[in-house]
Amino acid sequence: RIVQVFPEGGRIITGGSCIAGDAAVIWNVTDGRQLSTLAPVGDAVCALHLPSCGLKVVTAGLHVCIWNAVDGTVERQLEVMPGHHYMNRVALTSDGATVVSVDTIGQMNVFNIANRTSRMAVFFLT
Repeated sequence: RIVQVFPEGGRIITGGSCIAGDAAVIWNVTDGRQLSTLAPVGDAVCALHLPSCGLKVVTAGLHVCIWNAVDGTVERQLEVMPGHHYMNRVALTSDGATVVSVDTIGQMNVFNIANRTSRMAVFFLT
């Protein structure tokens, strides 16, 4: 499981068990109340990334989703290249222009957010 703290310190996000139907959940730190559930349809959350701005969350499983961290809505769902397995690592660049994900066998997928393209980088990371 993954736990990350939002920059303002009042919220945390948990997720990443990669069990079918698993979601990322945003919690209020003060009272333990669940604020949002980020549950991609027909997918599991295997990885998540919380950019330093705290306004977005990126989750990955069989798909990569960019979420609005304030209201819990999906802003964009990115299709991974054919042949990929569950994504177990995901990151958004600091300028918000590129998402990089890595699957369970080390294949990397690079998404250009602006022009909605993706390409597979043929790296097998160990």
